[in-house]
Amino acid sequence: PAEREMIVQNGWRVALSSLEEAEHYNSLGQLYNKKVHLHINVDTGMGREGSLPAQLGEAAVQLKQMPNLRVEGIMSHFPSADEDVPFTQDEIALFADCAGTLQQHFDLRYRHIAASAGELGYEVPMANLARPGLLLYGVAPMASIYDGVLRTTLSLHARVTLVRELPAGHGVS
Repeated sequence: PAEREMIVQNGWRVALSSLEEAEHYNSLGQLYNKKVHLHINVDTGMGREGSLPAQLGEAAVQLKQMPNLRVEGIMSHFPSADEDVPFTQDEIALFADCAGTLQQHFDLRYRHIAASAGELGYEVPMANLARPGLLLYGVAPMASIYDGVLRTTLSLHARVTLVRELPAGHGVS
């Protein structure tokens, strides 16, 4: 919540997960006389963030009542695209259903769900954006036609600052 004011002032796009967030963004949009552009984050299986699909219809009705908000997209995330093909295929179908629900209320310019593994392993016909992560760093998160072709674009160098001996079974985070 402490970052929302800066987001509105700078005109950045918002990944919206709840109506509580929407109400706050709407009030900030009013305060700064700005429209806040949103991508509704839908929980298609990750469980960490986003509106549940069953809540989308009612959420859309409420969002339309907030004059300082502009819904321009829908998004989600594949939590296990590199490990669980059937689960990911179910997510693609659910994402399509969610996009259809929201399209009844808003002109969804952007639709995105795939990160690097999703881009490598799946076709998502209704999506028109992707959010590559590991691929930008030359890493394929799963076997692909790009194995051996991708190049590292980032390296990290550091000095060892501490070495500890811990008892067996002690956690290391």
